[in-house]
Amino acid sequence: MIATTLLLLCGSGVTVVLPAEAQSTGLEISVDEIAQVQGDDQDVVARVREASLGYAPAPGYHRTLRADLLHAALRRSFPEVDLTFAGSPRCVVSCATTTIDGATITAEASKALRASLAGADAEARPILQVDIDTTSDGLGDLTVLVSHWKSKSAGPFPCDGAAHRRRSGQELRGTVDLLLRADQSRQIIALGDFNTFEFEPPLQEDLHARMDPAQVTEPGHMYN
Repeated sequence: MIATTLLLLCGSGVTVVLPAEAQSTGLEISVDEIAQVQGDDQDVVARVREASLGYAPAPGYHRTLRADLLHAALRRSFPEVDLTFAGSPRCVVSCATTTIDGATITAEASKALRASLAGADAEARPILQVDIDTTSDGLGDLTVLVSHWKSKSAGPFPCDGAAHRRRSGQELRGTVDLLLRADQSRQIIALGDFNTFEFEPPLQEDLHARMDPAQVTEPGHMYN
C-alpha cells in the first residue's frame, strides 16, 4: 500500500513518509495507519505513530490529507520533535471494506442462531396449549392447540419450508398423543396457520387429520 522510499534522517528527528493512497479501518485515522514513520528515538517515533489525524471516512467516502497541513498539525502536537515529511504531497484515505455475499451471511446467521440456542431446535415454533374446563368438576376436558407452520413463500432460513411443515405436523401429532395417553376421553382442537392444504402430507400423514369423517376410524385420528 505504501511505496518504498529512501529516507534521509536528520539527527534525532522523525521522518513521515506519506503515500498517495491509504485505507483506514477504524473510526479515527492514526499516523501509523497511513504512513511510514522512522527516526532514531524509538519512543518519539512511537508517539508520532500513535497521533490521531481526525475522523476516518465512512464506507464509500474518502478524505484527502495534505502533507503541509499534517506537518503543521504534528508540529503543534510535538514542538520538540524535528519533523520532516516525504513522499506524496497529499494522501487520499478511504475506508477499508469487505464484500460478503448473501449466502455467507445467511449461513453465519443460522450458525449463530443455533449456537445461541445451545442445541435446541432453531426451527421450532412452540405450540400454544389452552386447557378448558367445560364441566363443573374443575378438570379441564377440552384442549385447544394453536400452531403456526412455516410459510410456503418464505425463504430457506433457517430451514427448508416443506421439511419444516412436516416436522411441525409431527410435533403437533406428538402433543396430541401425549394428551390422549393421559386422558383418552379428552377432546382436542388443533388450529392455527398451517400453511398447507388439507390433502398434503403434513396434515394427512403427520397429523393424521382426515377430510372425511368416515375415515376417522382409529383412536387419535382427527377430522379436518
